[in-house]
Amino acid sequence: MSNNLVSERKKAGLTRKEVAKLIGRSEAVIGKWERGVTSPLLVPDGVALAKLYGCSVDYLAGLTDDRLPSTAL
Repeated sequence: MSNNLVSERKKAGLTRKEVAKLIGRSEAVIGKWERGVTSPLLVPDGVALAKLYGCSVDYLAGLTDDRLPSTAL
């Protein structure tokens, strides 16, 4: 998860401090997530991060290489 969290934050042009403020967590917590020390709770933290970065929770969790979920027909 940590690699995708870092790349998505940087792609969004945000600092750890900005992400923390936007999703209501501390900068230290964001750093721990990005370093893989701890993981965000999938609900609501993972969902908040996915919405902020415009990608799927599965992508952030490292379950897929596709940033966006495929659409079912």
